[in-house]
Amino acid sequence: MKKHSSTKHKTTKKKSTKFKIKKSDFWKYTTFICVILLIYVLAAGTGSVSEKNAGNIAINYINTNLLPEGNTAELNSITETNGVYAVDLSINGQSYTSYVTKDGKMLFTQEGIDMTKEVEASVETTPTQPQGPEDWTVFENELSADIKSKILSFETGSPETYEGRILEFKSFEEIPKTLIVFYSPGCGWCKKYYPVLLEAKEKYPQLKIYALELNDYRNVANKYGITGTPGNVINGKYKVSGYMPIGDLSDILNKLS
Repeated sequence: MKKHSSTKHKTTKKKSTKFKIKKSDFWKYTTFICVILLIYVLAAGTGSVSEKNAGNIAINYINTNLLPEGNTAELNSITETNGVYAVDLSINGQSYTSYVTKDGKMLFTQEGIDMTKEVEASVETTPTQPQGPEDWTVFENELSADIKSKILSFETGSPETYEGRILEFKSFEEIPKTLIVFYSPGCGWCKKYYPVLLEAKEKYPQLKIYALELNDYRNVANKYGITGTPGNVINGKYKVSGYMPIGDLSDILNKLS
């Protein structure tokens, strides 16, 4: 009888393979990941728009979505400040400042608050609110013939950003220790600005403050490109649009004195 040869089937165990990173190569992988993340962050940060485009985007949005029919916002100027664009605009002759992020996607319609500045005690700095209509005659209401003729003789040109909200007309001659404020009767921001100017009058006795009705001094205001109220001209060659709280006004006056 033939012997049947039994065939033995060998079973081979599969070795499980695990992916291991050598300690010496670990820094290579982490560096690669960091580079990829850095490229992504840099790419995400390049979506900023120009000042002009940001201003146009803001004005178009305000006119289309925020204002009632018959009201129109007009762009006066736009400057870069603290990582955003400050948009100076006029609505029915009144000046306002709004803020737009550099990517042109976020609009902030109220005045910004500088949180790096110390807030002064309101008891010391806030004057008593006047009752009834504002008495603008406590300030100078007419420009002297010399100052008026000097301003009108200035060659009209475009201002340059001096710092933050301050625009400088480099070719204009300085008229030291003067603050010219253009206002309009019935202007809400002018009403809010009035007690600030009263406090500035007491705080800076050497400063001559002129409160001029915009309609009466259009030719002077036009030299500075001021079309809305309140509008400020400091020392004859620096322009700041809109309302300022006493802290901001004091900072600017101290800086330009």
